Amino acid sequence: MDRCNEVQCDVLIVGGGMAGHWAAIRATECGASVLVVDKAKVIRSGASIYAHAYGAPAIEGKYYEKLEEMVVRSSYLGDQVWFELMLDNIGERLDEMERFGVQFELDEQGNRKGGEIRGQSKGFCVLAKGMQVMKSMHDEAQRRKIKFIENVAIFDLLTSDGKYPTSERVVGAVGVHRHTGEFIVFKASAVIITSGLISGKLHRYSMNNMTGDGYAAAFRAGAEITGLEFSQQPWAVWMKRFCAGGVGQFQHGGASLVNAVGEEFLKKYEGSADDYIGFKGQFDQGALCRAIVIEHVEGRGPCYIDCMKWTDEKINTMRSVLPMTMRAFDEPGVGLDLKKELLEVTPMAGHYGLSCQCGIHIDTCGATKVTGLFAAGSAAYYGGGPSPQSFAITGGYRAGEFAAKLARDSEKPQINKEQVENVRCHLMAPMTREKGITPDEIYNVINKIVVPWSNSIFKHGSRLEKAISEIRDVEAEMLTRVTADGDVHELVKAAESRNFALLMGLYNRAALERKESRMVHFREEFPFQDDVNWTKLVLVGSGDNGSVYARTQSVNWGRTAIVPEKFTKTPAFVPYSMEKALSLSI
Repeated sequence: MDRCNEVQCDVLIVGGGMAGHWAAIRATECGASVLVVDKAKVIRSGASIYAHAYGAPAIEGKYYEKLEEMVVRSSYLGDQVWFELMLDNIGERLDEMERFGVQFELDEQGNRKGGEIRGQSKGFCVLAKGMQVMKSMHDEAQRRKIKFIENVAIFDLLTSDGKYPTSERVVGAVGVHRHTGEFIVFKASAVIITSGLISGKLHRYSMNNMTGDGYAAAFRAGAEITGLEFSQQPWAVWMKRFCAGGVGQFQHGGASLVNAVGEEFLKKYEGSADDYIGFKGQFDQGALCRAIVIEHVEGRGPCYIDCMKWTDEKINTMRSVLPMTMRAFDEPGVGLDLKKELLEVTPMAGHYGLSCQCGIHIDTCGATKVTGLFAAGSAAYYGGGPSPQSFAITGGYRAGEFAAKLARDSEKPQINKEQVENVRCHLMAPMTREKGITPDEIYNVINKIVVPWSNSIFKHGSRLEKAISEIRDVEAEMLTRVTADGDVHELVKAAESRNFALLMGLYNRAALERKESRMVHFREEFPFQDDVNWTKLVLVGSGDNGSVYARTQSVNWGRTAIVPEKFTKTPAFVPYSMEKALSLSI
C-alpha cells in the first residue's frame, strides 16, 4: 500500500468513453501530450458501449426545425449554444468516425440509416453498435500513439493552492490502481473529466462501476454541478431482474404499454382520446414512470411492454441494435419470448446523470469555473436528452482543443505535497480499520433513502429535507467507520461510497431548490411547470468549510433564442399525491 508513482502530461483525461477518446484525439492534434486514465478496461466498460444512436446533422432546410425539437425536448433548459454547436459540427465528426473505421448502419441506397429514439423525429439519429464504434475509436487513438492507463480510479483533483475548493487552478489528480492498490499522482496543466454518470450499485444495472467520481472530484475542487434535479433515470427494470437500455427502441418499434388488466392506461392520464399520445409518442420519462407507479399504487400493476405483435424481422433488428438487452431476455432464469410473453417493466431510480441532462457546468469551450478543469460527455451539462453520444463527440472534441491550448500557454504544474499526502491518508484510511462498516452498507442505507418512489418519482419538500438530513447523518456517522479490511477492491468501493453520499445529498438539494414540476422532476406541492419563474438552471457548489450552496442562473439561449411561446404556469402531466405510498419501495 506504500507504493506511489508520479506521471506527468499536458492534458489528463479521466474516462475512456466516447468523449474521452474525442478529447484525446483532438488534444493530440493540437500538439499536447495526452494521457487517458480509465477506471476499468477501455471499450469493455462505461456507457458508450451501450449506445446505439448518434445525433445526425440536420437535413438541408431543416436546421431550425431540428434545433427547435432539441430545445423543446430539453423543456427550454438546454444550452442552446451547445445544441447549435452539435448541429453545426456533428456531420464532420461522423465523417471522421467513418474514416476511423466506424460502421454505421446503412439503408438500401448506402446512406446512413436513420432511426427514431424516444420522442424524436425520424432521421434525428443514425444507428451503430456501441461496442464496434468504441473499438474503432480506440484503434484510431492507438494509431496516434495516445497513452492509456487502465484500471485506475481517479478520486480527487490537485490544486495549486492545496485547497478545496480552490481559488486558483487544477494541476493534476490522484488515483488508486484497482488491482494493486498503487497510489498514483498525475501532474497536468489541464484535466478533462469525461467519466460519465452516477450509479447506485443496485446490482440490476450494467454500469455499476460508474459512480460519479468525476462529478464529486470536480465539485470538491470548486466546479458547479447543474441539472441534478433532472438527473435520475428511473426507466426501467425488466422482469424485476435487471436493467438495460433501449426503451426508446421498444417505443418506436410499435410496442404498447399495458397494465395488469391489459389496459393501455396512458390514455386516461392524457385528458381525452383526442389528446392521447400513446407509448410511442411519449418522450417524457417522468410522466411515463409516474403513470406506471400510480397503476401499481392503485392496484392495477404490474405493468408491461407488449411486443407480441412483432414480426421475426423486427425481433432480429432489435437483436442487432440492442444486443445486450435482447441477450438478457434469453438468460437462464428469464427465458422471455417477446412474441409470446409480456415484458414486465418497473420504474426505479438508480442511474443519475445519463443523457447529459445534468453534469458539471461548463462554457462552450468545455471549461468549468475552475481554471485548468474541463468536462465533456455525460459528466458535463448540455441540457438535453437528444443524442447524448453526439454531445459527447462534440463536447469531447472542443474540450480537447481548448484544454490543449490552455496547457500550451501554462507553466508546468506544481503540486502541493501536503495536499497530496492529506488526500492519500484520507483515501487509504479504510485499509487501516480492522472493523467497521462495509461500503455496501453505505450504498444500502443511501439507496433506501433515495430510491423509493415517494422520494424519487414523486417528491415533496418535507421528504427532500428529511432525505438531506439522513444523508448528512450517514456522512457524519458512518463514512468515518468504513473499512476495506485490507482489500484493494473494497478500498475503491469505500471511496466510491463517499462520492455517492455526497452526490445524493446534492441531488436532493437541487430538487429542493427547484419549486416547480418539469420533465422527470415532480414536486407534489408545486404540480405545474412554471416558465415564468423557472426557465433557469439550478447550480450547486462547494462553499467554505464544507458548506453547499445552491444558486440559479439564466439559460444560455444562443443565437437563435428559441423560447416558450408563452411564459405561463402549466399543470404537470400525471400529477399525484403519494402520501398513501410513503412506505412503498421498489
